[in-house]
Amino acid sequence: QYHERSLSIFEEIGDRSGEAKSLHSLGDIALQRGEFAEAEQYHERSLSIEQEIGDRSGEAASLHSLGTIALQRGEFDAAEEYHERSLSIEQEIGNRSGEAASLGSLGNIALQRGEFETAKDRHQSALAIFAELGQVREEIQTLQNLVRTAEELDDEAAAVEWVERGLTQL
Repeated sequence: QYHERSLSIFEEIGDRSGEAKSLHSLGDIALQRGEFAEAEQYHERSLSIEQEIGDRSGEAASLHSLGTIALQRGEFDAAEEYHERSLSIEQEIGNRSGEAASLGSLGNIALQRGEFETAKDRHQSALAIFAELGQVREEIQTLQNLVRTAEELDDEAAAVEWVERGLTQL
């Protein structure tokens, strides 16, 4: 309700940036509820405004969300395209955390496709950035993905190494 009210107010006063942020929040809420079609509509509207006003950070976030929606639907090609576009923008604007998040998402797509070496490479790149930034929670999540990837590659030694590294973070 709050976000719908804020969206109405931002539309009324012509605050395009506020509109985009409210739409993004509404899309995130719909995504959390599993309402993918509604989430997609909100994020597409947000993306359109962000592109119109030149909000590159918001654009990357909306592309990331659209990639997440596509991945939840099992639309791997679309998910990969959205996350690649998000990654490109994050790198362009120097948002290292967003870059790592996009790399992690691309790693998850590769993992679900059975492209385990690609998944490992993407997750290791994300891990390096998260570690550099001191983002421990994201680092642990990435280590969990690396354990899953190592298991798929039947690399028990690597799986144990990633588990041990994760335990040192706790």
